[in-house]
Amino acid sequence: MINLDRSRDRLAHVASEFGRIGVPFERVSAIDCPDCCSVAKSPLSAAEVCCFLSHRSCWEIVANGADQYGAVFEDDVVFGAGAGSLLASDRWVPRDADVIKLEAHFAKVRVGRKEVALDDGFSLARLYGLHAGAPG
Repeated sequence: MINLDRSRDRLAHVASEFGRIGVPFERVSAIDCPDCCSVAKSPLSAAEVCCFLSHRSCWEIVANGADQYGAVFEDDVVFGAGAGSLLASDRWVPRDADVIKLEAHFAKVRVGRKEVALDDGFSLARLYGLHAGAPG
């Protein structure tokens, strides 16, 4: 779970969310704008670059770790009903998947026609359209 050192209120929120669904988490210190070098000629703002680099740090932890899978969440995540049981198992993860987005922000998005029903009302479909955001 990515969290800025100065955002203790958000840490309390996300700790409560993980506690509510019964899933342990590891906090990764987010890269803050004052600590982040700007990228020349980037279309991204400094905050967006820092956010990306924070996610990249998490991806490196997962890639270099012993676990087969890992989940990365931002500190503003709000888990839906059933999220605990979904995250407690990896049996639903397609073996050929590289990245799975675990979020919804209630905007229309283009997905594949083949949808796989999962437990607790969740479903899995290939993402083909833009789906901005990265809380999960």
